[in-house]
Amino acid sequence: MHTNYSRSRRALLAAALGASTVLSACASSSDRATTETIAARPYTEVVGESAPADTAAAAYEEQPAGGTAPAAATFDEGFSRSPSDPTNVESSSSSNKTGQENLWDQPVVTQVPAGVDVQARDAGVNPETQTRADNQSTFAMDVDTGSYTLARALIEQGQLPQYDSVRTEEFVNYFDQQYQSPRPGNTFAIHVDGTAAPFLSSDKRIIRIGIQGRRVEVADRKPVRLTFVVDNSGSMSSDDKLTIVKGALRTLTGELDRGDKVAIVGFSDNAWVSLPPTNGAQRDVIINAVDSMSTVSSTNAEAGLRLGYEQAQAMFDPQATNRVILLSDGVANVGPDGPEAILREIGDFARRDIDLNTIGVGTDSYNDEMMERLADTGDGTYAYIDSQQEADRIFRTQFTSTIETIARGAKVQVEFDSRTIETYRLLGFENRAIADGDFTNNRIDAGELGAGHSVTALYEVTLANGRDRNGGNFGTVRLRWEEPDGQVRSSDSPIEANTVSPTFSKANPYLRLDVVAAAYAEVLRKSPWSQLIDLATVASNAQRLVDSGEPFQGSKTIVEFARLTKRAAEMAR
Repeated sequence: MHTNYSRSRRALLAAALGASTVLSACASSSDRATTETIAARPYTEVVGESAPADTAAAAYEEQPAGGTAPAAATFDEGFSRSPSDPTNVESSSSSNKTGQENLWDQPVVTQVPAGVDVQARDAGVNPETQTRADNQSTFAMDVDTGSYTLARALIEQGQLPQYDSVRTEEFVNYFDQQYQSPRPGNTFAIHVDGTAAPFLSSDKRIIRIGIQGRRVEVADRKPVRLTFVVDNSGSMSSDDKLTIVKGALRTLTGELDRGDKVAIVGFSDNAWVSLPPTNGAQRDVIINAVDSMSTVSSTNAEAGLRLGYEQAQAMFDPQATNRVILLSDGVANVGPDGPEAILREIGDFARRDIDLNTIGVGTDSYNDEMMERLADTGDGTYAYIDSQQEADRIFRTQFTSTIETIARGAKVQVEFDSRTIETYRLLGFENRAIADGDFTNNRIDAGELGAGHSVTALYEVTLANGRDRNGGNFGTVRLRWEEPDGQVRSSDSPIEANTVSPTFSKANPYLRLDVVAAAYAEVLRKSPWSQLIDLATVASNAQRLVDSGEPFQGSKTIVEFARLTKRAAEMAR
């Protein structure tokens, strides 16, 4: 299987390099981690392994932890389906966590039928790690959600997303967790809990690390200096891409006020200023500039970004939030100096407090890899807009979170107690790994969080001696970040054993949602969980969330989630 995959990958690379040149980018420093902690494990190493005999689901409502598991994979009694056969699935590339390769030098293009063409990069799958060998897991905070909305757009079009575009943490973090805010004067609050997962063996638990950033009221936000860099290339004429972008910018314009300034740069084979720096109160002027945009010619994203940063620098205000926002399908030609030059400039501007957000659109030709990595390099967030409703969510409902930064260089380190936790596996965050020794290194780039953002990380752990302990700790969560004023701060919290529920049905409802969302992603990305559970079981349990009453009954987001999982299950048959 490894040989077959390697040949397939070489063929894809040859096709990609022969068809056109796309803008690539070097890995951010957060990718230059050693394999010491959570080095990604390529799918070739797990796809051929059969599930252990004791990993079938345990009906925890009927059977206490430590009991014998029944033979079928379910979340709860009443839902059972044999896992889909993963043996015909191509494996992923080897781990990219050594930091010795340029992750952007050979982009991998994956194509699916019906005109859908999405370029993505496989980050591998985090391995199960023996705690006695390595009890620390370190990663950069990440609040991107583009992977979830891209998958949603593809499923709505009747296509399952290819596995390398699915990032588990972005599926989980798409959903509001309703965490309590930090106490006054604090930047973060840490919430820790956990549960059994009936499709795992009885000695396994899912531990949730929830981090809630301080919220900022709209009336209290800083003024903004926003430069929109809008792709006007020919590829934006299809799939309603430019129409979606225009709708998003109109939505954002409604959130501006007199203290704000906006500029718009367009680009195709060259770049131009569509709107010079303009006061946010001049909404008609801004909307007229938005409406006048049309598609022309080819794509030079480098020229657009350079001109965009020139505009951002010209109206820079140290007392304001300064940000460049790229709206594109990511299918861009390389400028004359190659990708490394513009990426260095993006990183330099981020260090001078001009961050870069990326907003992706379209599926008929879309570069997920480029849009995610540009945002990582630019200390911003990556989102994907597939509808006007999603534009409203990002630019209206979450405007302050999208725009205003409350923490830079934000890192998480989880240290497990080997006396109580035998093994652990972080679900997702593969391309956000940081070497354990760099947790206190302030020069290492990490995550940036906006006001009110939350980060949720899930760990699959094996209990030492196969059972829960009465009282005591499973480990410690530590945070480290830089305040907007440059002060470095830290915080920590224990992982208390008594916060981990031995029964799934009695766990916090949002934790149950997270487990279902993670299972959805893990099956789609063909992780080891895909050998334990299938999409039909995921869909059944997503619907159970809707039917369970508060807090999900009537929630449009959760109803949509259940519908998407059902549709994905139907396509996977």
